[in-house]
Amino acid sequence: MKLSSLIFSTLIIFFSHSLYADLASSVSQQYREQAVDKTNIEFYDEANNPQNQNNFRRQSNQVQVIQGSVKPTLRGNNYEPQYQANVGSDLEDELDLKHNQEIIAVIEKMPAQKVEISEFSPKANPEKKNPIFTLVLDSGHTPNNGGAISCSGKDEVKFNDRLVAELKPQLEKLGIKVILTRNFGAGNISLAERANIANARNADLFISIHHDSAEVRNSKSGVVQLQEIGQKGDLPIYCSIFPLRGFSVFTSRLNGNPKDSLEFASVLESKIKLHSPGRYHASHNHHGQRKQLNPKRGIYQFDPLAVLKNTKMTAVLLEVAVITDRDDEKLAENPQYRQQLIRAIVETVAEYARSLGY
Repeated sequence: MKLSSLIFSTLIIFFSHSLYADLASSVSQQYREQAVDKTNIEFYDEANNPQNQNNFRRQSNQVQVIQGSVKPTLRGNNYEPQYQANVGSDLEDELDLKHNQEIIAVIEKMPAQKVEISEFSPKANPEKKNPIFTLVLDSGHTPNNGGAISCSGKDEVKFNDRLVAELKPQLEKLGIKVILTRNFGAGNISLAERANIANARNADLFISIHHDSAEVRNSKSGVVQLQEIGQKGDLPIYCSIFPLRGFSVFTSRLNGNPKDSLEFASVLESKIKLHSPGRYHASHNHHGQRKQLNPKRGIYQFDPLAVLKNTKMTAVLLEVAVITDRDDEKLAENPQYRQQLIRAIVETVAEYARSLGY
């Protein structure tokens, strides 16, 4: 009886081990086949390296394929990931590192406000700052600093520029004056300069367009979320192990008009969900100084964001999709989804303009 049990256990372990290795190899192959631009991207294939065949570890019902130049340490027959560094989202490049620490310390003690707003409150004495409602539209990052790298190896800035190029004429059809912080595919402009353009033009509204990434390891749970699947030049390409999708709208309490900024973010979030049925907000952004203001809504408070903190007018930053997730990258590439998103933005801007008396 004991011998039969031992043989049965051995067979289970053998088949399980083979299953995990085959699945991991299949996942690795799938990532390479789904890559859009293979011309200047090196895709790793460590899963098929003979010395790694038996070194996969199942955790949280996910097979984690450890690949790339960041090597984990080997413990017995399992990989125990010991990453040398953690990759944050693209917004880590957008922080104002010179922000007033004393003000932040005071604000951090304030309880986070739960957001229930879904439409603009009527303004008792709306003030027109300009003859025509003026919006500064900011495409995040620059050609020299492309932001996040998508699963297929594309720079985030290309996603940002495309959406801004499609959004601008739709806003102008409403008679809105749209000012760009930089031209498409050009303009190596600083964060401070972006805010200065909006302040100098006395704009009524500032919107910054971005596409999101995620941390390699969740800062709260410690769970590995991304794996390295290749390299673009000297930079690694990461992709999600399990779904990390959704959009996010960010505000800052250090902004020149924090009340209206929060209201605008709330209405925009509602509009995106209205016009993109089934679309949900991202949940991985709630960490560190990023505070989700309502667990059911994708509105985040991130005070040190430079372009929000340093602008004097209503300002938000929109993360359209998580391009380190294959499905969300495909969604960002989908013209129908972009038109749904554009409709949500245009309607929100139009309603806000009307609330100000335009």
